[in-house]
Amino acid sequence: MKATINDSVVNALERIKTLDPESRSQLLLEFGEWIVSEIDLDDELIVPSVVGTEE
Repeated sequence: MKATINDSVVNALERIKTLDPESRSQLLLEFGEWIVSEIDLDDELIVPSVVGTEE
């Protein structure tokens, strides 16, 4: 779970580079709320990665 959270934060920080100021602000507020709020795993959807599948 910790690796997933770290990957999400890195992804968000990379996205910030390309967003306009309003979208950047909204993304930071959303992540800030997510970081300080307790996580209820029953309310979170976690989808595993599938490696090696080709269509």
